Amino acid sequence: MAASGKDQVKIILVMGKSGSGKQPRIDCLAEEFGFKQISTGNLFRECIGTFNSIGFEGSLNETWDEEKKDFKDDAVIVELLKQKSKTPDVLAKPETNMQTVLLGCKAKYFVESGLFVPDTLTHGIFANAFESYFAAPLESCGSARRGLILDGFPRTIGQAEFLLELLSKHSLKVDFILEVDLDDETIVKRTTGRRICPGCQSVFHLMFKPPRDGQFCTKCGAVVKQRADDATEDLLRRRLNEFATKVAPCLAFLKEKGIPVVTVPGNLPDPSPAAVKESVMGSVSKLWQ
Repeated sequence: MAASGKDQVKIILVMGKSGSGKQPRIDCLAEEFGFKQISTGNLFRECIGTFNSIGFEGSLNETWDEEKKDFKDDAVIVELLKQKSKTPDVLAKPETNMQTVLLGCKAKYFVESGLFVPDTLTHGIFANAFESYFAAPLESCGSARRGLILDGFPRTIGQAEFLLELLSKHSLKVDFILEVDLDDETIVKRTTGRRICPGCQSVFHLMFKPPRDGQFCTKCGAVVKQRADDATEDLLRRRLNEFATKVAPCLAFLKEKGIPVVTVPGNLPDPSPAAVKESVMGSVSKLWQ
């Protein structure tokens, strides 16, 4: 990357095991570049939240065609939602993003069924957010520059292929990947202390970055919560195994495509924001030296 490469950066991927310490590094990059973060986990929650807002009183099984082993046509689902919604007027409003409602409906079907959300649906949810961001007026992005930090996408080789194709359509590319590295045992020990603010999504740790009085978000004051999938060692190890079997091959695939990868430690002797910034930017800046 050339000396002026920093000013050309638009797309950054942050990859690493769940619990490795990605969010503090993402916060550092967001501050340094002024970019928006897109997290697939948050996207799923937002889409499902939008769907929940219409007050659908039917069964999600009604949206599924068992013979085709796929969802019914979108037009059929929309009519079903209109018929069985507490607030059909919401669906009729111009500002209602029907695509987001449909994606939320489909995502909720898989989540409530205890099934993994398939790549095709994840692609749709991600593309919807991506297109909305790049179609919005620049001033609405809260920055003089338009760029994204992607967290949680891609997780599979199929998702990586989809991302590269989507970026190519917009004459974009992944400028670099920040890989946050931390061993499994350290992750298991420290993840059970992680707490998330349900309001602003700030991340805390009872030992390393404690919330105010041990329970309140320092930004918005909400009572922080432990994520359900952080609660047990068994669940943590399942997620670590998923990283090894899915995300690690995805990262290797992206490396083979020639995308620069910067690896930083997820555990520092000094976990302060200043130390994290020095670790991240000290490594990333070598790309354009």
